[in-house]
Amino acid sequence: MLKLKAQIIMKNRLVKLAFSLHGALALLALTACATSNNSTATAPAPSQPTSVPAAASNVRAAPITVDLKPLFKIAAPAGAVLDSFSFYLDQDRGDTFYAASMAANKIFALGTEQGELFGEITGTAKTKLLSPKFIREADNQFFVLGKENSMQVLSVDFTARSDADLKLTDVSSSVAMAVAKKPEGYAVAIVDQTPSGKQLKLFDAVNSEYSGYRKNDLNIVKFKLDMALPMQDSGSLVVSTSKESPGFVLAQGNEARFSDISGAIDETRTLKASGDILAIDAMVCNRGSDPGYFIVAQQDAAGQAQLEVLGRKDLQLRGTVRLEGVKQISDLSFVARPTVAMPSGGVYMIADGQFVAVDWQKIADALRIRRVCF
Repeated sequence: MLKLKAQIIMKNRLVKLAFSLHGALALLALTACATSNNSTATAPAPSQPTSVPAAASNVRAAPITVDLKPLFKIAAPAGAVLDSFSFYLDQDRGDTFYAASMAANKIFALGTEQGELFGEITGTAKTKLLSPKFIREADNQFFVLGKENSMQVLSVDFTARSDADLKLTDVSSSVAMAVAKKPEGYAVAIVDQTPSGKQLKLFDAVNSEYSGYRKNDLNIVKFKLDMALPMQDSGSLVVSTSKESPGFVLAQGNEARFSDISGAIDETRTLKASGDILAIDAMVCNRGSDPGYFIVAQQDAAGQAQLEVLGRKDLQLRGTVRLEGVKQISDLSFVARPTVAMPSGGVYMIADGQFVAVDWQKIADALRIRRVCF
């Protein structure tokens, strides 16, 4: 584990150095561009789309469809298939993705620049992994659900936060998981494929008492089933953590609904995509008239993966991006943290069992939407 930390620290320092050089060059380029614009006003060439905030015009352009190549596609190490991943922002060791592989019984640490493999985690002397299928980060700890429905709550060094048996006896076969922070504790939403059909189950992480003075230092002793909702068996069923407010996004078929932390659905908002939603996340912006976008993963009729981008406020389609060489997306996250290769952040995915990333700036320019929130 110490070797893994050292590798992450060293690689992150190199990335930060490279990014600093990149930022300086970008600043010079922007200054030159501003000088040119002050002297000569010319329209951009058609082949060089400009990211235009929606507020710049009262007439919204019709949605368009474009083809883009991913920035990278990283195959899992031999014998591993990546099932899910979680982003962890770490100022000391560096921004890192942690991807779970149930087949390999490992968690892989991956870099944000090119998906480079930093190392692999099998657990510690005290904590052995239990065939991790889903991994989600909340409050500097990881909730890891294994194939036998055993939940492990792990610290950032992957030691167990609780010695209790956290097996979810109320789950038959999990197909999706999300975790949301509550005022005290956490809510865990799981899509369960039961013998009688799909159900959305909401669990409350019950703690015996605070183990410290900070509220996130919880000693979780069990997960209590609060609610089980039967769902339609047809079409996809996906749950993710809301970035807008504490709660969840529940997608079934081609529709997504929004709930609070208790599972109560907001009846005033329904996002409608063109096809089955396989994964969903949001680029949230709370400045200006355009509050950002929802990014929806789908598969078209020809079996090619695509991303639909819809406005967060009006839930209207802005455009569609077909991903070259990608078929099936199973997990997705928008991360605004810039890298040298993706200065406006990126859309990261688990697709076809691999780790895949697409530059958000290229998506924004192609669809003529905003690159960043400012």
